[in-house]
Amino acid sequence: MKQMVNKLSFKNILQQLMNMRYISYNLIMSLLILLGSICNCVSNHTLPKFWLLTCSFAFMIYINIYAIKQVGIFYNNINKILPDEPALNESKEKYLKRANSNLNWAIILILPALIVPVVIYIIKYQIGMPVKIFAFSALYFIISLCFINYMQYIYLIRLSQNIYSNNKKIKEYNIERPHKTEWIIKISALTNKQSNLFFGVGSLFIFLLYQITFSGEYGVEIVNDIVSRRIVIYLWLIIVFAIILMFSIFSYLSYFFIKKLIDSLIDNSICKYEKSEIKYSSSRKYKKRKELVLMNKAIILLLEKTPSYPRKPLASYALSYILAIFNFFATIQATLSLFGFDISQLG
Repeated sequence: MKQMVNKLSFKNILQQLMNMRYISYNLIMSLLILLGSICNCVSNHTLPKFWLLTCSFAFMIYINIYAIKQVGIFYNNINKILPDEPALNESKEKYLKRANSNLNWAIILILPALIVPVVIYIIKYQIGMPVKIFAFSALYFIISLCFINYMQYIYLIRLSQNIYSNNKKIKEYNIERPHKTEWIIKISALTNKQSNLFFGVGSLFIFLLYQITFSGEYGVEIVNDIVSRRIVIYLWLIIVFAIILMFSIFSYLSYFFIKKLIDSLIDNSICKYEKSEIKYSSSRKYKKRKELVLMNKAIILLLEKTPSYPRKPLASYALSYILAIFNFFATIQATLSLFGFDISQLG
C-alpha cells in the first residue's frame, strides 16, 4: 500500500515527467494520435477540424513536456547549481517542498474539472461518442499538464523571491560583477524560457477557444442561448485572468526579483569595498595605500554601473512581445465578437 502511495505521489509523477525520454514521448504521442484517428473514423459524426485540434493538442503537450524537462534539469541539479551555504539552502528546501507537495494534485485535478464540463456543454454539434471521449479526455489531460507547468514556473519565482529576501546573508556570488554570477544567470535564463514557452501554449489555447466558440462549426450559440453565452464569457475570463493578466504579472515578478537580488548584491559588494577602502586608508605605506584606494574607487564605480539583470537575448525579447501582442489582440477580437461587433468593420 505504501509503495502504491509513493508511486502516486506528486513528487514521483513530476520526476517521471522530468525524466521522460523524447523517444518515449514521441512513441506515446504517435499512439495517441493513431487512437484519436481511429475514434474519429468509427464515430457516426466526426469531430470538426479534427486534425487542427489534434496537431494543436500534440504541440501543446510537446511544449509542456519540454518546459517541464527544462525545469527538471534545474530541479535535479539544484544542489550543484546553487552554492552550499545556509541562506541558499533554506531557499532550496522551500522550493523543493513546494514543487513536490501533494497539494499540487488538488490544482491539476480540480481546476480542469471547472473547465472541461462547460466546454462539453456549449458544444451543441453532435459528435460521435468514441471521438468525443477521446477529445475531452485529451483536453482534460492537456489542461492538467499546463497547470503542472504553470505551478512549477510560479515555484521558480518564489525561489527567486526567497533568495532575494536572504540577500544580506549570501556569500557565494561574483563580487565584482554580480549580474555574471553563474547560478543567477541559470535561474533568470530558466524563468525567461518558461515564460516564453507558456505564452506560446497560451496563444494556442486562445486560438483553439476562438475556433470552438466563434467558428460556427461546433454549434456554440451565443446569441439566443443565454447560458451558453455566459459560459463562453466565463471561459474567456479564465483566459484573460490566467494567461493575459496573471501570467503577465508573473513574468514581471520573475524579472523583478532577479533584478532586486542583483541590485542588493551590488550594494553588498560596494559596502565591502568601502569598508576595505577605510581599512586601506589607515595603512602606513602611502604609495601602497594610494594604489589600493584608487583601485577600490575604480571597482566601486564599475559596480555602480553594473547592469541589474543578466543580458537577455534579443530573440527572447522579440518572442515575448510578439506572443503578448497576439494574445492581447486575439482576446480583444473575442470580446468584440461576444458583444456583436465585427473588428474588420472598425475604422
